[in-house]
Amino acid sequence: MRVPQVTRRIDGTDLVELCLVAAVATVLVIRIVLELSGYPQLGGGGLHIAHVLYGGLMMLAALFLVFLLLDTPVRWFAAFVGGVGFGFFIDEVGKFISNDVNYFFEPAVAVMYVVFVVLFLILIAVRRRLRTLTPRESLANALAALAASRRSALDDESRRNLTDLLDRADPADPLVEVLRAHVRDAPAAPPGRRWGYGRMRDRLAAAYRRVVFSRRFGIVIATIAVLYFLSKLPVTLTVQTDESGVTVQEDSDDLAHLVQFLASLASAAFTLVGLVLLRRSRLSAYRWFLRAVLVSLLISQVFVFYYDQFAALGGLVVDLLIYGALRYMIGREEAEAVAGRGLAGPPPPVGETAEARLAEG
Repeated sequence: MRVPQVTRRIDGTDLVELCLVAAVATVLVIRIVLELSGYPQLGGGGLHIAHVLYGGLMMLAALFLVFLLLDTPVRWFAAFVGGVGFGFFIDEVGKFISNDVNYFFEPAVAVMYVVFVVLFLILIAVRRRLRTLTPRESLANALAALAASRRSALDDESRRNLTDLLDRADPADPLVEVLRAHVRDAPAAPPGRRWGYGRMRDRLAAAYRRVVFSRRFGIVIATIAVLYFLSKLPVTLTVQTDESGVTVQEDSDDLAHLVQFLASLASAAFTLVGLVLLRRSRLSAYRWFLRAVLVSLLISQVFVFYYDQFAALGGLVVDLLIYGALRYMIGREEAEAVAGRGLAGPPPPVGETAEARLAEG
């Protein structure tokens, strides 16, 4: 039996990552809001409308968006909505694994943790396989990007990304040259007629280009990274012992603290690696910082929340802000790398840094 070929999306793992982050954030926010509001119930007269139902509807809505619409921004919105829906769903897992349908069933936190970690490990494995697309996949992604385009006019960044994908496709395929000519001859998108998000994105990109090479920018990034590194150390030390330095928790608490200890240690180590790499390659450093934040979001914050909900809320806000900033900066570095080597340059070798690519341009 012949196994059917599948085509990987170039931004597929980023969409999955956003979905997971939205799910974790949703679980933590739900628990905090319920604690502050006294755990109200929606319903009456023998009815209780559990929020797992909202989660199912959100996941269904995300599927409908992907099924019905081609636009790339819709996929990102669907990933976010689907992640929020999954968070609503898995937050009530305690009801489905306990005999008394107990929302507060303590092992439920561990179940959620295991689910998120397994999904995160799968994401890492898939991302490694997506580092290089095959020529056929590069062509398919270029076609998908053109199909998702709102109009025939292209902005500079879309034109560069499409050209980069076509450079990686098989030049012997007649469709490649046709698409290359279409991308080359497509009119430029009028700056004044772009929608609000597009104009905001251009302004942010221009601001990033202005400050990224300044010495002060590097100092600010390094300072934030050092503070983040130091913020992981107190968690590592304080959750393990009492004031006399003797561990007093029960076995289940000891296991939770051990996992949190290892997660905090990993997050601190990833941050340290990013600091070491910052002077040599911003892109590599940002990716290591992102790994540190994801470990904190998907593992550490779950256990911080279990013991102190308000501490988890503060850490969640910080991690989400840093995650969003890092995601944007990584995207800008990758876009500038493509722009720096020109529209017709050869595809860069795997693992080449953004600075090296920009220097070649």
